[in-house]
Amino acid sequence: MPAAATGTTALRVFLTLTTVAAALIVLGTGFRLWSMLSSPLHQAAGGQLVAPLDTNLEQNLPSWFSASLWLAAALLCWVCAFLAVRRTGQWVVLGVFCLLFSADETASLHERLLAPVGDAMLGADRSALLLFAWVVPGAIIAGVVGLCCWQLIRSLPVRQRRAIFLSGALFLSGALVIESVAGLVRSALGAESAAYILAAALEETLEMLGVILFISTLISLIHVRRVAGRTVLTLVTDDPIADDRGPRTALPTHPRELPADQQGLRP
Repeated sequence: MPAAATGTTALRVFLTLTTVAAALIVLGTGFRLWSMLSSPLHQAAGGQLVAPLDTNLEQNLPSWFSASLWLAAALLCWVCAFLAVRRTGQWVVLGVFCLLFSADETASLHERLLAPVGDAMLGADRSALLLFAWVVPGAIIAGVVGLCCWQLIRSLPVRQRRAIFLSGALFLSGALVIESVAGLVRSALGAESAAYILAAALEETLEMLGVILFISTLISLIHVRRVAGRTVLTLVTDDPIADDRGPRTALPTHPRELPADQQGLRP
């Protein structure tokens, strides 16, 4: 598969996942607004539709979708680690961070673990902008992740490097900035206000879009080719050190298709 085909695959993945994310967010936000603004009878019916799609709740379709995105990102990072010549450990660490983010989406670990830390750091008399206290330790963790992966990201081609920076900016804008603004709106207008619901939807939109862009960028780094009946995988990098091990290959499973030296035969 040439580079152009790989880029097309990454674009298709991006568009497909973005469409799914948009559908979940629009449906969840729409049902929640309809339930809030409608009559009590319709509110009861709307509540049955809101729970499986509400982006502010856990153990529902949006949270499972986000967890699946992070899990896919972790697997792709580990594929890159397998293909990489240098900085293999950094790819592995980045994949571990993605796996932890996936677990967080499933179990809401940031609220259970980081919120008490934020409360202890900020105290009870903090600004309404920091209603969700976990954003402060969350920002520190984001900085640690960035420092751990800085050299790795710098080694990538310019286009992918910029895309990863953009994906991180989108995710952090939603997870930290819009989350803080949503806390301010919630303090002023309440959790059932239309403004808070829309702010929460914008937060989830930015977070999902950032992860989807990250996944698509990782896919664009992996080039797949057919060489002599074998599938050859290579990792695109700007690293000046040549790959002494050669490209990784996915060999055919039928023994008659294997090269002679891999069938135990001497050339």
